[in-house]
Amino acid sequence: MTGKNTYFALRKSIKGSVTAENRLGSLLNGMAAFSVDAMVRVMELTTDKSVLKIEGIVDFGIHEDGVYVKLPGYPVIYSNRSQGALKVDEWFHIGMTTDGSRVSLYLDGNYNCCVFGQASGANCNNSIMIGDGFAGDIRHVRIFSECLDADTMKKIMYEPNLDIIPLAWYDFTQNPAKEQIGNNLISLKDAHIKSFTSSICLKGNSYLEVKAEDLADVRPGYYGTQQYSVQVHFKFVTGEDDVSERYSILSDMTECNIGGINLYLKRMEDGLHLCFTHAFERSEWNTVVSKSVIRQGKWINAAVVFNVETATMYIDGKVDCKKESLFPAFNYDTGRMFLVGAKRDNATDSLTDYFAGYISQCDVWERALSDEEVQAYINREPDVDAEKRGFALDIDNDGCFNAVTYHGVALGNHARVEEEVSDTLNGTSEVISLKQSVKEPLSETELSEIYEMCLNQWIEHYAEQGMKCSSQMPYTVKAWKKEGTVYFVGCHNGKAYTIGTMEEKGTSEVVIWWVELILMVIGGVCAVAFGVYISVKSKAIKKLTEILYGNATLFSALKRIALGNITADTFLSLFTLLYKGNVLLEILKLLISGIAFWSIITICVKFTSLVLGYGWATTAVELAALVVQVGIHIASYPDRDDSEETKCTVTLSEVKFSNLSLDGMGWKPDNNVNARDVQGYSKGTVDEAIIESYEVIKSGGEKRRLSEWKRGNMDSQTVAAYDLDIEKNAIVVQASFILENTGYIDTTVEVYAEGKSFFGTSDKKSILVKAKRITTVVKNFQFNYYSLPSEVKEINETITWNCSADLMTKESINVKLYFIMSPPKCQWFGKPLWADALKYIIPKVEGVSDMQNLYGSITRAINAETQLLYTPESNYVTWDIFKQKIFYLSRFLYNMFHREQPDGMEITYRVNCTDCAAIVMSFANMLGGNLCCERMGNASGGSQFSLNPIIPIGNSEIGNYGYFLYHETAMRHDGTDNDKNNTVHKVYDASLKIGMPSYGYGLSVGMSFSQYTDERVHGNLEGVQAGPDSYRECLCPITPEGVGSCDYAVQEGSNALPVIV
Repeated sequence: MTGKNTYFALRKSIKGSVTAENRLGSLLNGMAAFSVDAMVRVMELTTDKSVLKIEGIVDFGIHEDGVYVKLPGYPVIYSNRSQGALKVDEWFHIGMTTDGSRVSLYLDGNYNCCVFGQASGANCNNSIMIGDGFAGDIRHVRIFSECLDADTMKKIMYEPNLDIIPLAWYDFTQNPAKEQIGNNLISLKDAHIKSFTSSICLKGNSYLEVKAEDLADVRPGYYGTQQYSVQVHFKFVTGEDDVSERYSILSDMTECNIGGINLYLKRMEDGLHLCFTHAFERSEWNTVVSKSVIRQGKWINAAVVFNVETATMYIDGKVDCKKESLFPAFNYDTGRMFLVGAKRDNATDSLTDYFAGYISQCDVWERALSDEEVQAYINREPDVDAEKRGFALDIDNDGCFNAVTYHGVALGNHARVEEEVSDTLNGTSEVISLKQSVKEPLSETELSEIYEMCLNQWIEHYAEQGMKCSSQMPYTVKAWKKEGTVYFVGCHNGKAYTIGTMEEKGTSEVVIWWVELILMVIGGVCAVAFGVYISVKSKAIKKLTEILYGNATLFSALKRIALGNITADTFLSLFTLLYKGNVLLEILKLLISGIAFWSIITICVKFTSLVLGYGWATTAVELAALVVQVGIHIASYPDRDDSEETKCTVTLSEVKFSNLSLDGMGWKPDNNVNARDVQGYSKGTVDEAIIESYEVIKSGGEKRRLSEWKRGNMDSQTVAAYDLDIEKNAIVVQASFILENTGYIDTTVEVYAEGKSFFGTSDKKSILVKAKRITTVVKNFQFNYYSLPSEVKEINETITWNCSADLMTKESINVKLYFIMSPPKCQWFGKPLWADALKYIIPKVEGVSDMQNLYGSITRAINAETQLLYTPESNYVTWDIFKQKIFYLSRFLYNMFHREQPDGMEITYRVNCTDCAAIVMSFANMLGGNLCCERMGNASGGSQFSLNPIIPIGNSEIGNYGYFLYHETAMRHDGTDNDKNNTVHKVYDASLKIGMPSYGYGLSVGMSFSQYTDERVHGNLEGVQAGPDSYRECLCPITPEGVGSCDYAVQEGSNALPVIV
């Protein structure tokens, strides 16, 4: 399980090699401008170790504690040590640029040196070599088709989403490594993608110590504490000679003092289990024990959520077990230490139960986390001021501290900060029932899924036969494909484990079927008769297939036996045939080579018992069940000729309405920019446009996109948003399918989509599915005709996916469509839209078809909101330490939706003019408007200005507000400040109604702000006429200072565009 403190990178030795196909052609000819950058960490400082080499073009790499570059036409260029130097085991960003006549070198984004000359290289399409002779780590290498300037080189150091698209992007921060632009895999030889995790290394008697007063009043297990949560990310690593019973991960519990908690690993018969004790030390009745076995050498994310009397344990984000009716604490030692990696024994006043391994995350909360939060916080850091978080372990190069209080955490007995390095493919070490250490390449989730699949198949078979299903499934072997490898998994007695593997490439389904059969028969007999499980190496599986297919006579005879009637005698016939073919002993030697020596003794003892007649009845029953299981497997023989069966099935797995890739180019827009802003791309000589939904999330702080549908999350609301400026461009929706062809003939299927209300019929996509293959495809479906509304609107749409020859049951998905006026602007530009905000405002402005009415409708809707009541103090707008205005739109939406609750109808929320201006501006700009929040003050510089009679928001009568210190509104501010003709600055005031004797009461919606109409009016008051569209004259009375007492004023700390959170 990858945690939030983990990243991936390429680890390469001197002998290793990394090559990529040269697809650059004339785009990189060695004479034109280009740039290269890379993120590297060296293990040793040596001379001329290449990072990127393209023969005839460039050789760029490390020279001692600097960088070098070799270009045809130039001497070797070395960086200037006085301007910066590399250090061992530290990450550095290196770069070089050339415009054909000048070469510049950069170190950590800073300009280092420059050399003039004339390039003379040529691209001969030689392979691209990465890290030739280099020893260390590489996160990425990128090639750009232009000479980057110094500012750009600094900007791209840590920026994953680039404004400038590289020619090539060799990305090692993912597994497998890919060239991002062409989406091609990178060939690695003796070089590996590793995971690097910032963590605390705990060995021997080392531990972390947190003072009780540093827990920010969080007291898990305290008397009276109703809710708390703990979440820890750890990797347990210890030696074979370690036989300790307990390993404490987190504890503030002692032997004598009642209260506190203890999260620890406990060694049991079947392995290590995670345990959590609440309030009472070493009490089984107040302890939760995990169902899962914790494997050694594997990163695990564990969480426990305590709510009143119930403790729920999570393993890797999923509920593992739950225990109710836990007893509360009776006492609490407020002065005790909070320990990570150990536990205090109060009787001896010493530490015990030391943990062995690594800990990268430890969070303690004074509330119960939800399932979604537990899952999210595995990979995402909560906000620093997250609600009721009292302790958060933060790790840096200098040590560790509590990220909530910023107090240091003591490292005890040689505990140290270390970057733990793990293989990303080889799995983890564990102990199985044979007491033999093996590599388990599949995760616990995958093994559980395989076991449940086999168990369900067993139950369904007995249900179809009308027989009572046995409570215990017989030994079963199931093939599982993953990343080019076939894993043969044995399932028995509630456990699943990998027997062996083979390469998927070039392996037919028939071969896999035969291997499953042989492993099931021999492994099943070993499990039933002798009580041991077989475990082999991948070479043994390959050898087994060579034995089966290397003897034509043997294979034909095996096929006749296997496809006949299956009885207990079939096992005897199968073993006899293998014996006569002189391969039985060879197969047994292969399959039992992984069994420990003591297990051979067990086999002999069990065999003696069977010969003497002991336990034979039980064994016979289990063998009979194994016969049935083998029969189920044989019924699935892939060479059977069942002409009436469907040969190909199609399943819809995912639909995306936003963030589509630009098909055919391998180029993707910046994920943070709406693709509506990408005008198109050139495919051949024809420009093609892609229009898609804006990215939609639920609200601020959310990461999960709602603008997509997934089969694994079908219950969630799918939301898509389009603007009315789409015109007649095609709309593209991306869909993913899983296709399985069980026949022997390649099949072509056609898939298309139909909408009910908005979407029309898409183009058809033809998909070739190879025989005996399961294929996953992703297709972009183009809707050239659709019913675009002419006004702001919401539509409940249904899209149905159809497939030729009825190979797929018609799949319909529901999506909520919102249509906004035009592309979002200001704070919303390039940001995801909020579904909660759309849900709130669209019904209030539905039917609006022009921008002026949109502004007015939003303003009137906010003013008519019966839950809002005027107050001088701001409720939703604050300022941070940098005097930046923050608008808490999430809080406003939560309060507004609260009225849907039974107890929410009578609640009112107090707002002032600053709040109302931010609310109007935020909704308007999200729907395509362009408003700012502007303040008005006293033109003469006084501390207040006078007002005409006004009705504040939430009131029906004139209030006692005769003057304001300042007043803030939402304003359309597209022109110059000196707007003498009252045509540009339009005011949208949602917080006040203005009362004038001559004009009655009118809401200030879209009125002109006459900023400089009059300098000052003193005596001739008759010369001032307050027109119906003049906001300043309606707001302020004519005084001795004149109406000029109200002036537009941007004050310090009143930013016109507040940040929306």
